[in-house]
Amino acid sequence: MWLPLSVPASLLLLAPLALPASPVQAQDRIWGRVFTEDGGTHTGFVRFRGVASWEDFFIAGKNIPDEHYQDWLDATRDGMPHLRIVELKGHRISWEETHPDFVESPDARIRVGHLAALVPDTVGDIEVLTRAGARLELAEPRWRWRDIVVEGEGRSDLLHLHGRDVTRIEFAAVPEGAVPRANRLHGTVQDRSGRSFTGFVDARALNRGGDVLLDSGMLDDFENEDRRSIRLDDIRSLERTSAGVAATLVSGEVLNLADEESGPFDRPRPFRISDPALGSVSVEWKAFRSIRFHETARPAGYGTFDGGHLLHGTIVTRQGEELAGRIRWNAHEEWSWESLNGTSEDVDFAIEFANIRRIERTGEDGVRVTVLDGRAFELTGSSDVGPDHKGVFVFPPQGGAAETADSNAGPAWRYVAWDDFREARFRHGAAERPGS
Repeated sequence: MWLPLSVPASLLLLAPLALPASPVQAQDRIWGRVFTEDGGTHTGFVRFRGVASWEDFFIAGKNIPDEHYQDWLDATRDGMPHLRIVELKGHRISWEETHPDFVESPDARIRVGHLAALVPDTVGDIEVLTRAGARLELAEPRWRWRDIVVEGEGRSDLLHLHGRDVTRIEFAAVPEGAVPRANRLHGTVQDRSGRSFTGFVDARALNRGGDVLLDSGMLDDFENEDRRSIRLDDIRSLERTSAGVAATLVSGEVLNLADEESGPFDRPRPFRISDPALGSVSVEWKAFRSIRFHETARPAGYGTFDGGHLLHGTIVTRQGEELAGRIRWNAHEEWSWESLNGTSEDVDFAIEFANIRRIERTGEDGVRVTVLDGRAFELTGSSDVGPDHKGVFVFPPQGGAAETADSNAGPAWRYVAWDDFREARFRHGAAERPGS
């Protein structure tokens, strides 16, 4: 027998999500101009697969610069290249290749709000222009072989473009008065440990056939006496129970959904949340406790983002030596928009370096990461935080002269191997000094 849950009064006071979005809410949506091979130009709200807001992450393969790899060789292999040798019928064949201990093609993740333009080439790579003036050469982005949707200003025009036909995308702030046809799903997810993550939620975790938006989103075919479907924007919250999942609707009605072996949760996807004060979080179903849907208090418009900056701070060694300067983490991550990856209690984290205050070594296989809002997480399970870490480079200040965002020039670096690393303290803003 299904028993209704008691609903906290605080939830009953929440307003329903509105369709369509208001002009204020629309500021968080991506606006751009898309150019195609046939000479066409299409302007409006833009979304890729799973990406619709400035806070969402553009993801592509990272091409690590040759000089980064050479620095690592100089620090760890006396600068000697890795030789691959094959013996064949008495002949020895050798050639240089990237050392197997070095990461060749990790993902680059950058919030769309930091982008000025994207320019795909003909072989699958893409040039990324940031709002800070940096030019990044990245490998094939995930949307390249999928649809890019452009929603015209009239809201009735919905254009699907194949990624291979796109030659350039330029981004801009949402024009005054422009309103998209649907809201973005926003809420707070709580995991089984009581940790909360607030931000835009990928609606596909609830609707397998749906889009990232609420437009036509449905939670389908749950087992109860009505066997009905409900719209996502009619749901105020979902909560795990001993019997399954309970949904509290905007009307106050509580519906007990199917157990975990039938209905919409028989093959659940992780809940993916873009938390602006943290980064990207993926909560596996076995770690999920509840989700409460609500509007964002302060939509992040295009003007919220600046294109990022190079990382600065202080690295502390196991011997207590403090090295201040520009930082390159794990031998290749050096921008504030890049992410520190790790796992904690069935939750996958990609924490933006722009949000990190401190990283402390907790053992051979993990670190404790403290972000600017005070939250702290124990992370393991990736080369960013474990024994496969490639070490930290510190570039001391150039006699007080400001370093440019597109230059890696500077005095000799100091290299701190993972075994010698104890702590990193990042500097954010001119008012904060290294080591503060």
